[in-house]
Amino acid sequence: MPIPAMILIALGLAGSGAFLTGLAPGLTGAGLHAAGAVLLLAGVLWWRIAARRRAKRAAAES
Repeated sequence: MPIPAMILIALGLAGSGAFLTGLAPGLTGAGLHAAGAVLLLAGVLWWRIAARRRAKRAAAES
């Protein structure tokens, strides 16, 4: 898994976790939750795209 993807996923989980545990209540927390979800999705997409590219390279080499 690429390092930037892991960072995005960790930030997404932290943002959503802050809202869900009540550390950031109200509108600020809802914004953190939404931003966390977007970061989480971006990290997962980055990871899948990198895995697909790696698989294509491996297939091309063999």
